[in-house]
Amino acid sequence: MKIGERTGLAFFFAPLIVPLYALWLGPSGGALSLIFGAVAGYGGMLVFGVPTWFIVRLRGWTALWTAVGFGLVYGLVTWFLMGILLSLSLGEGIALAVTLAFETPYRNGALWPGSALGGLVALIFWLIARPDRDPARYNPN
Repeated sequence: MKIGERTGLAFFFAPLIVPLYALWLGPSGGALSLIFGAVAGYGGMLVFGVPTWFIVRLRGWTALWTAVGFGLVYGLVTWFLMGILLSLSLGEGIALAVTLAFETPYRNGALWPGSALGGLVALIFWLIARPDRDPARYNPN
C-alpha cells in the first residue's frame, strides 16, 4: 500500500477513537455523545492534524515520538476549544464561555482524557500511515 493510501486511511480511522470514547464515557447521551466526539476528533484532525502532517513531512520529522508529542498538545488545545464552543452553542457570551472552559471541573479533564486522546489519535495515525517508511520522503540532511 502506498503512503498516500495509508495516509487517507489514517486520516479517516485515527480520529474515530474520540467519538468511540465519548460514546463509552457517556452512553446516556447516545447519539449526542457520538456527534460531539466526532466533531472533536475530526475537527481537531482537520484543524491541527492536516497542517502538521504537511509540515512534519516537509521537515522529515517522521518519528513516532514527534507524532505523539504533537498529538498530546493538540488534544489539550482541542479539549479547551471544544469547551468554549460548547458554551457558546448553549448561548453563553464569549467571556463566560472562556471562564467556564478553564474552571476546575472542566480543566481537570484536560490531561485525561483531552491530551491523552490526542496522543492516542496521533499514535494510531502514525501506526497506519507509517511516514517513517516512505522511501520518497523529503529529508533535508
